[in-house]
Amino acid sequence: MDVETSTPELDRLAAEISASIDGMTTEQKAELSDEVIKATGKWEPAAENIPQQLARQSLADVLLYGGQAGGGKTDLGLGLAMTEHTRSLVMRRHYTDLGYMTERACQINGTRKGFNGSPPPKLRTTDGRLIDFGAAARAGNGIDPGDEDHWQGHPHDLLYLDEVVQFAESQVRFLMGWIRSVEEGQRTRIIFGSNPPLGVQGEWVIGMFAPWLDERYPNPAKHGELRWVVTDEDGKDLWIDGPDVEIPDGKGGLLEPQSRTFIPAQLSDNPYLAGTGYKANLDALPEPLRSAVRDGNFMAARQDEVDQLIPTIWVRQAQERWEDTAPYGIPMCAIGVDCARAKDETVLACRHDGWYAPLICVPGSETPHGTDIASLVLKHRRDNALIIVDIGEGTGGQAYAHLKNNLAELDEIHTSVVAYRGID
Repeated sequence: MDVETSTPELDRLAAEISASIDGMTTEQKAELSDEVIKATGKWEPAAENIPQQLARQSLADVLLYGGQAGGGKTDLGLGLAMTEHTRSLVMRRHYTDLGYMTERACQINGTRKGFNGSPPPKLRTTDGRLIDFGAAARAGNGIDPGDEDHWQGHPHDLLYLDEVVQFAESQVRFLMGWIRSVEEGQRTRIIFGSNPPLGVQGEWVIGMFAPWLDERYPNPAKHGELRWVVTDEDGKDLWIDGPDVEIPDGKGGLLEPQSRTFIPAQLSDNPYLAGTGYKANLDALPEPLRSAVRDGNFMAARQDEVDQLIPTIWVRQAQERWEDTAPYGIPMCAIGVDCARAKDETVLACRHDGWYAPLICVPGSETPHGTDIASLVLKHRRDNALIIVDIGEGTGGQAYAHLKNNLAELDEIHTSVVAYRGID
């Protein structure tokens, strides 16, 4: 049959199918989606799951997807691994949490053929794609390696971390560094599926996606909007105006910007769970768990660690009370000095009684000698403030000696400079 003569008929059939789907119950739509997967071997976001469709189409290098429980995070990660990527790494923090994910992967694949459950599990799909499943319960500490180190050097073009706030930030950034592909035309991307953090351990995600999650961020972003960021060698993110902004890497080259975005997912978007009574279970959760898991509120109050000395709420309240100028008539009473001479920063911390000024940070390359640090301190010192020098670093002792020599006469009246040995 000629394509042109068949177009009106196809349009009529498409309209009938669309009307039939619209008239289905939530359970029927979910069953239909499973049947499509079985028949075609190809995962597709549910027609009514708009956030999942937007997440699939997003051009972000790093995507945070989620918020509410039951929004279809796991299906997004597995579905993209089976349709748009050739080598994927799918992870949870603990191996015991991988059971559902591997079962769901086999279900989408249409068969258990190609699945190897021996740790670490892996699945070779019916069309030849590879999915590695992993976990990283133990985080590296800079001395002893963590479980994330096992994936060093393994090439994957998709990294999907499920419930990413359960991972340590150091683990996440380490794993991000190994995502690459040598296949021409193969896109690489990183997706984090997660509910909001329930403890302080996962708060790092607020900073990593501050334009969308932090209500105090001065230039908030829209959901799905691309924002660009570079990360320095110390792991600090710098948000920039676009992909063409040139930021030196300190070694004669330029840092390459990366795009990030956040797309919220809701329980009502997921045909598998919407209308099943799952929301009633979420409604029964106590606060702050309910605000975090049911409502997807990333800024909901979180519980502190049991051995935490100063409650987080006290710290936040102090930050909110802080003003950017010292109280009138209150002199500078102390200035702390953390010395550096290479890739780190020399930092001055000035205090006016109970008010702490913004830190003065100078690249260590500009303070290679003790005399440089002493000059910097005297430049910013006011009101004969007590100078406290950390002599734990090589130039700290030199800076302390120069300051003692310069302020020897004042020391006869009152102590001007003291030394202490900080702990790294």
